[in-house]
Amino acid sequence: MKCLGILADELRNLGINAEFESWTGKIPHYYWVYTYIESENNHETNCKSGIIILDGFTRKDISKLEDEKEKIIKNFIDFRKTVGSTTVCLSSVDGQMIDTQNPELKKIQVNIDFKEWRY
Repeated sequence: MKCLGILADELRNLGINAEFESWTGKIPHYYWVYTYIESENNHETNCKSGIIILDGFTRKDISKLEDEKEKIIKNFIDFRKTVGSTTVCLSSVDGQMIDTQNPELKKIQVNIDFKEWRY
C-alpha cells in the first residue's frame, strides 16, 4: 500500500523514529512501530480503507513520547497527498496510553484512519 510509504516519509520528516511491523535495528530511547487493519477494499471505486495503528515505546520519561504523539496527531489530522496515480488521505484524532504490564516500558498508541484510491 502506497499510504504506508507516505506515512513513513512523513514520520521521518517530523523526526520520529518509526518502522513497519517491528523494530529491526538497535532500539533507540523513543521509537514507533506501525501496522494496519484493512477494513474495506472497494473494487468499484478502487478505494482501500482501514486504520493504521502506530505504537510508541520508551523506557525513559514518557513526556517526549507524548510530544511526538501530539506532532503525529497534528500532522495527520487531515493529511492528503497524491503520488503518481494514487491519492491517500490519512486522518488522526486520537491517541492513548496503553498499559504494557511492565512498569519500565511505556507505550502510547495513535490510530490513523486511511483511505487510498488508485486511478
